[in-house]
Amino acid sequence: MGTFFQFDTRAGAAYAGENMQATELDGFGKGLAYGVMPGLSPVAPETNSGKKMTEEHNDAEKDPVEQAGEDLFHYAADREDIKWLMQYLSPEADINRVTVEYELQILKFVSVGWSISYFLENSSNRGRVLALYWQAVREYARNLSDTTNMMTGQEIDYFEVVKQRLDQYVAALSRNSGAPEPGSVIGPEFAGVCGNENDIVTSMTGSKLFLGILANVRKYLEAMEV
Repeated sequence: MGTFFQFDTRAGAAYAGENMQATELDGFGKGLAYGVMPGLSPVAPETNSGKKMTEEHNDAEKDPVEQAGEDLFHYAADREDIKWLMQYLSPEADINRVTVEYELQILKFVSVGWSISYFLENSSNRGRVLALYWQAVREYARNLSDTTNMMTGQEIDYFEVVKQRLDQYVAALSRNSGAPEPGSVIGPEFAGVCGNENDIVTSMTGSKLFLGILANVRKYLEAMEV
């Protein structure tokens, strides 16, 4: 399947641009060890076959690839895990909480896209799922940008911000190709994006989100057999 670093580079080049028209630290560390945020499995718990992410998104007649693209986008746009993570961001952290919450959403969009590319590396449906996912992200970003521009009068291209962050995280992984696992690179990079790369709680927050998404997307794709 290759390495995460090879995967991340391809995802950044091919699918983010060209092909698309805290509470106590101990408590947080224990949560991080489990890898998946509570209540955020992409597979609906009431479904034994695990072939859907949520009840409302299930459509028995929908093409599985289309369903996967739709489900994964809804998962990426959902903010429940971000709200959960913000509870573990210590008030004493030397960081702007508004910035952290904003950047967590961007990291989530990026991480889901990376996960799709990596776990479907040998699937003939890889390109199609990625295209469906990023198209949905782009539409979401366009609507958000339009709303922000209308309400504040500021010209903001949210999708361009997502692409810039993708490039930044890919570059960090490339610079640290000898790291034991990608979460150890993403965490500090995330903290740096938020304004303080030395803040350990913020670093763990970014790493937690990234690792949880990898686990959830992998579980979902295996269940869907895309």
